Amino acid sequence: MIQLCYKAWLETRTRFIVGLVALCGLSFVVVLSHPLSIERMANWVRLHPTVHPPWWLDRELHDYVFYIWHRQYGGWFQNAWIVSAVLLGVGGLTQECVRGSVAFSLSLPMKRRQFVVAYALVASIELLILALSPALVVPFLSPFVGSSYSLSEALSRGIILFVGGLIVFGFTSMVATAVESQSVPVIVGIASVIALGVIVSPFSYANNEPAVVHAIDLFRLISGPPDLQWDSVPWVGLVVSAALFGCLLSGISKVSEARDYR
Repeated sequence: MIQLCYKAWLETRTRFIVGLVALCGLSFVVVLSHPLSIERMANWVRLHPTVHPPWWLDRELHDYVFYIWHRQYGGWFQNAWIVSAVLLGVGGLTQECVRGSVAFSLSLPMKRRQFVVAYALVASIELLILALSPALVVPFLSPFVGSSYSLSEALSRGIILFVGGLIVFGFTSMVATAVESQSVPVIVGIASVIALGVIVSPFSYANNEPAVVHAIDLFRLISGPPDLQWDSVPWVGLVVSAALFGCLLSGISKVSEARDYR
């Protein structure tokens, strides 16, 4: 099993390292641009005193923790992590079949289920690291802009992002198992996320979000609430996401065992 995990690491390390550099870079930009962003927002308020400001503007001006939540966990960092989850989802025996190396893998004294578990385990650990990377970047850099950010807050938000977003990785992995193509799973995964965003975007941050939309609002789930408390954590959504990931992983294993790879 260790050999299979190492094989999965060799398969995914480039995507993981590129994603890690990109996500840490985004965290650097969000934190270090805080003074300039605050200055720009304050100037906008002074120049447009009669314009009704966005709901988040006043809190960003006066609450650094909210600023990090809105700009990072509800912004480009979240989107970049989702893209990383899609890219890491493209792997497994079907993709080896595309590359022409599946015959060697199947000749090993390993069950197909072990290949699925090993790849999912390695990719999940990588996604967890990608989600927790700002847990080190944001608290470390915050004093340089005259603010502070709790390490526990960063870790909690990283875990929420990871658990809630596992379904994206699981869905892409299922497509990658069913289709003998390296590009189709990426296209389907990203297109599905975009379509979901189009559906839920009219209700972004709205308190009156319909129950049906709220149930599928992945972006609200993985960003977490603005004010993170034990009782405000979206426990139900996280449990559902983890359960769906488990079901997808089971389905991937069954498809891999039944498929005739040539």
